[in-house]
Formats: sequence, structure tokens, C-alpha cells
Amino acid sequence: MYRREKRIPTFVALIVILFGLGGGILLLETQRPISTSADTTLIPSNMHLTNISDSQFSVSWMTSTDTTGYIEYSSDKSKWEVAFDDRDVDGKAKNYSVHHVNVKNLKENTPYYFRIISGGTRYDNEGKFFQQDTGPKLATSLSLNPAYGVIYDENDKEVAGAIIYLTLGKGLPLSTLIKDKGTWLIPLNNVRTQDLLSRPTLQEPEVIQISVLHKDGKTSYATTDTNNASPVPSMNLGKSYDFRNLKSRSKQDSVAQKKTDQAVLGEESVQKVSILFPDRDGTTTIDSQPLIRGTGITGQDVVITVNSTPQIGKVTVDKNGAWSFRPKSALGAGSHTVSITTVDSAGKSVTLSRKFIVLKSGERVLGEATPSGSLSPTLFPSTTPFETIAPTEILTPTPPVTGFMTPTYIFLTVGALLVIAGLKFIFLP
Repeated sequence: MYRREKRIPTFVALIVILFGLGGGILLLETQRPISTSADTTLIPSNMHLTNISDSQFSVSWMTSTDTTGYIEYSSDKSKWEVAFDDRDVDGKAKNYSVHHVNVKNLKENTPYYFRIISGGTRYDNEGKFFQQDTGPKLATSLSLNPAYGVIYDENDKEVAGAIIYLTLGKGLPLSTLIKDKGTWLIPLNNVRTQDLLSRPTLQEPEVIQISVLHKDGKTSYATTDTNNASPVPSMNLGKSYDFRNLKSRSKQDSVAQKKTDQAVLGEESVQKVSILFPDRDGTTTIDSQPLIRGTGITGQDVVITVNSTPQIGKVTVDKNGAWSFRPKSALGAGSHTVSITTVDSAGKSVTLSRKFIVLKSGERVLGEATPSGSLSPTLFPSTTPFETIAPTEILTPTPPVTGFMTPTYIFLTVGALLVIAGLKFIFLP
């Protein structure tokens, strides 16, 4: 007599098979590696908004290493268009560490949202997108010649791969990329007020602030005026200059050739304690971590205190008589005060203070503004001094977590065994 063999019901076996397959597929999907950790050298920093008009604005930023960079922008967050770096005229993104994108052909009085694509990774202000409004069309323009000049490095070689930021009086900042031979040109006739609604009222001569940001992180600063901007005397990276009133002085002074040469090269801001940014009380900026800078006595320490959001830093004046400090923590929108303490050429303690205002991202300033956070349209790619125009936020995406395949292999093996077992119970006696 044969012994009857016990068998698992077909229904139970099918459930075993389904759980085995489902569990294996689920684990395969959930354990799939997302990517390696984010490359921090590709994260955009020192972002600036400049050259804002009724039909365009410019976005510039830096990365720690050469990489591709472009902008995706939209007026309604549904249809996105692409704007490439000003140098990528063929529509193919190339590798740079200093990036400058001019977004053109926009509608007037329209809010635009944008995000930065750096090294193939999208940075979108944590899903909130960056925003900039265009202004209305203006019927008038300023009767000013363009500002232009040449930038050299420390060895008097022509500089390439750098950005010029320029602020004219109380107008919005301007900017442009420096050409291969160190030359640059920024039209001044289309400068707007910070509310974008009109042209600024200018003094005669009007003060112009210039900042140079090189791909190696090297900088140069100059203060000049409309009488000494066409051309601006040559500048070298790592130095600070004051070119104001050069023409009027040259008419009065016919001293030695040394003084003449100094007039041509500008007066380096040394042996004098000053705050160059903020250059006056009430200066505005949209940079939540503005670059505070000034001049002092070479080799002396400068203690910088931001009083509103308590932060203290200490820097040493470089060989060119310049110093700079950027707050480590972001400053909130509103009024702030910065104080510096150092010693002058006589060894006496000197303390200077300056008030400035951090604007909200995308905020329009009503009323009179100061020559700091400003942007303005031009026929050439432009930007503005990075100490005045700044990133709405430093982009810092959370690095993705790398997945592990070992648990997947284990559970897939178990799932396969369950499937085989289920099939055996169904088809084999």
C-alpha cells in the first residue's frame, strides 16, 4: 500500500512564488545605488545677478574646478529654456571655473525663475528656484561713453578667464567677461536705478566701483569716476587702485616722471586705513555673505566685527595694502553694522564703522539706493561687483547616499529559491 504524500496546496505555493518575485524586485529597486557622493568642486559659489533690464539679466558664479555650466529658465515653471555661457556661442557647454550667462530675449515686467546646471547636476535653490524680475522699457538712456580697460596679472601678462563687475554711482551693477587679451568693455548708457524703473541721477563726475574676479580666486579693485573710465588705467591682479581725479591732477601737476607714471598706473590704496565696501552708510547688497573689504597698513591685523549678527574675524593686510573678509554665516535681510579695528601708519589704534542693508532675494528697492547692489542692461555681457551683487543663497545640495548591493544579492537568491520551491510543489507529485 502506498503512502499518500502530503502536498502544499496550489494556492499557498502561488503566494510563495508571488512573494518571492515581488520581494526580489522591490529589493532590487530600493537597493539600487543612486550615485556616488556629490562632487563639492562643482557646487556654484559667489553667484551674482547683474545687467537686469526689460529684456535680459546675467547670472555669474564660480566653481572650484573647470566644469560645464548653463542656465535653465522659465516664466511659469512649466516650459524651461536654456541659456549657455557667453563663450559657448556654438550651443555646446564647455568647461570653465568662472561662469557668465546672459539670459536674453525676455518679456518686460515679468518674473523669471531659473536654476543652474553645473557639471550635469541641477541646483535649484532647494526646489524653490532662483527668481529675477525684468523691468519696464525706458524711453531714455544716459549720454555716457563705455568704460573699458585692460587687466594684467602679477607678472604683467594679459589676463583671461575673469569677470569685471562695475557699479556706476547709485545705479545697478554691470559686468562682462574679460577677453583673451585682457581687454574689457561695459556700456554705461543703459544703467538703471535699483527699482529698475528709471535712470539714476549722476553727479559730475560720478564715482565708479570696479571689481575683478579671476578664475584662480585672485581679485583686483579700483575706484574711479566718469572722467577716468574711457579708458580705465590698466590694473594688475592683487592690487587696489584709486583713479579718481587723475585728469584734473595731471593738468595741475608736472612734477617728476615718477609721479606721471604713478598717475598713469593709478594710486594704489596703501598706507591708509579705509573701508571700501560698504563704501558709505546705507549701502545695499543682495549678498547674504557680502565681501567686506578695505585698505590698511601692510602686515597689520584688521579685526572685523559684524554687530547685528555677531561675527568676528581677523585678517592681515597684504603687501598691496588691501584686506577682505566674508562672513561665515549668512546675514538676514535688513540693516547691519560692520566695524573694523587696526592701527594706522603712526601705530595708533583706528576704529571705523559702516552701516549696510542686505536685501531679500529678488527684492526691488524703492526710493534712492546706494552704489552697491545693482544691475543693469548692456549690449555686452555684463555683471556687477561681487561685493554688491551676490548669491541669493550659496548652493549646497545634500550629497546622495551610495547604495549597497550585498543585501540585494542575498534577497534575490532567497526569492529565487522560494520560486523554485513553489514550482516544485505545484508540478511535482
